[in-house]
Amino acid sequence: MNKVKVLAIIEGIQEDYMSDMIWLALCKDNEIEFRSNIYPNYFFKKNNTILKKSNTHTLYNKLDSSIKKKDLNKKKLLKTIKNQYYDFVVYPSIRRCSLFFTEVTKIYESTKVIAIDGEDDPCISIKHINQSMYFKRELLELYKFKKINPISFFIPKYILQKVNKNYNFKKKSLLAHCDPRNRKTYIFNDEKEYFKQYSEAYFAFTQYKGGWDCLRHYEILASGCVPFFDDIEYKPKYTMSNYPLKLQEEANRLFKKQRNQYLSDKDISIYNAIRQGFQDWLNQESLNYGSKFLRALLKDNKIVKLSKKLTLLNLLELKLLNFVAILIWSWSQASSSKQSYKKIIRFFYYIYLRFTN
Repeated sequence: MNKVKVLAIIEGIQEDYMSDMIWLALCKDNEIEFRSNIYPNYFFKKNNTILKKSNTHTLYNKLDSSIKKKDLNKKKLLKTIKNQYYDFVVYPSIRRCSLFFTEVTKIYESTKVIAIDGEDDPCISIKHINQSMYFKRELLELYKFKKINPISFFIPKYILQKVNKNYNFKKKSLLAHCDPRNRKTYIFNDEKEYFKQYSEAYFAFTQYKGGWDCLRHYEILASGCVPFFDDIEYKPKYTMSNYPLKLQEEANRLFKKQRNQYLSDKDISIYNAIRQGFQDWLNQESLNYGSKFLRALLKDNKIVKLSKKLTLLNLLELKLLNFVAILIWSWSQASSSKQSYKKIIRFFYYIYLRFTN
């Protein structure tokens, strides 16, 4: 069986969770012949790169350096693209890196060009939609266009297996120490200690922050802990679209019931069933690239018909929706994080003007 040839084009300047999840999953998939324009140091062991987003290194410093290949310079990269060597060209972070996008879309059909938008904001990069299979992480129900597909965070199988080794099923507390409502609880500089405090608790608090989808949800689950995710019922339909809502609602009810009490034997039995359900789902998602459709597209030889390009009216509608969505999102970010409204307004214009061309 011939392997699917996939080229990933990334910026690689700093870590970017959605992009890095896709890159790692593709890189470690034995059914894919993987190539990337660059191989950032922060993916590999014995690396002293300082990560900016978090003190924990869930996705990073895990790969063996033996699989690292020489970066492709732009001349060689463009040559392989023009020769149509690859079956798919993937942009794991289309809004941060769209290198040779114009050249790629002249050579490849749009069903073979995958553009992934993993940013926290709900903005859609309009200029990339018609020429690609576009996947959006924080996808709002307002965007009811066939050319925009939902995608979610996930933990690649290779990473999940490493985290699973740190399981400790001897629970010591009802709620884990690390709590996004209080930044003073962010005290774990060591990855093993970070996962240990989750694994020793029955529940861990998580919530909406920059967006609904958050790496923390998956780290909690990977530790053998169950998230308490209040207000989950307000999650947009197409954001975290594969997330097991019924399991989460059961978990929330159980946590609220026992908030100031010990779990009874009956409750522990219910808890274990919920936790196992989450584990089964997490294991399956580790193979799905955050989207069952994306997996089918890459791995199952799914035939995708070329969809009609969005009309001028569709594009104008998208521009209007972007304006409304980003305005609401920017306002909510200013309110929740107590940032200066002037700063948020500048950020709004930066996103809107850059990605709604």
